[in-house]
Amino acid sequence: MAQGKVCLAADVSVVAMTPDLGAEVRGVDLCAPLSDACFARIVEIFHRYGVIYLREQALDARLLARFAARFGEAEPTPSDEHALPGLPQVGVLVDSTRTAGHARPEPSYWHSDRSHDATPPAATLLYAVNGADTGSIEFVNMYAVFSALAPEKQLLVQKLRGLHVALSPEPHAGVEANTAQRRGTEHPLVRIHPETGKRALYLAKEVVVRAAGLREEDSRKLIEQLEAFATQPRFVYAHRWRKGDLLIWDNRCTLHRMLSHGSDRTLYRIRVRGEEPIAG
Repeated sequence: MAQGKVCLAADVSVVAMTPDLGAEVRGVDLCAPLSDACFARIVEIFHRYGVIYLREQALDARLLARFAARFGEAEPTPSDEHALPGLPQVGVLVDSTRTAGHARPEPSYWHSDRSHDATPPAATLLYAVNGADTGSIEFVNMYAVFSALAPEKQLLVQKLRGLHVALSPEPHAGVEANTAQRRGTEHPLVRIHPETGKRALYLAKEVVVRAAGLREEDSRKLIEQLEAFATQPRFVYAHRWRKGDLLIWDNRCTLHRMLSHGSDRTLYRIRVRGEEPIAG
């Protein structure tokens, strides 16, 4: 697509990575204007696959912020992360070999971004500014996970709420230590997506420290069993980063984890404000 040409819905094509998780969006130059119909098509693909990416984009931080704003209001970068001066919604992730005192690396455990917040972000945009080897990231389709649970397990988890706590991306002392040291927020273990109306399992064992109403031992066993079930290969899509990739995922229906952090890389991140999870 020639730079400067307005993107129309007819320009957009999609290549699915799996039947229901992960898709490449083609025919879009984010340096050029997008028609409303073009953006609506991108959103349609986003809701269909949960994770989408656009390759070979030549974005600066302001262009990225302009595009992200079409998904909704951007959250300010949290105080414990590094933001670009003048653009508080654009966080910067830099490989740790270059960062002494800069942004920390992404955690490698399964999680949904900032699920410990009362209103966790709806979507995350992550753009690979540079990097000779920009690493890889895995995603889980939590719609498919919930649908694959036995009916009696579905009924059980739909009745429960989980306590989500904030964890460090560095190795930690375990669930007990993090529960004692950090405040958390309770969310339903099954949430209804506000735009698709579909049910998704909403948990990860490192951040959901207990399920309310169960004995501690039973709670821990259930959470660990559910994550083990969710992270089977049949539910997972792995994305290998390239310079110029813009990756967008839906925190309301996916989990993710970084497999490798790459080398000599810089990423820009924007999180789009979400809503309080609705029990499903």
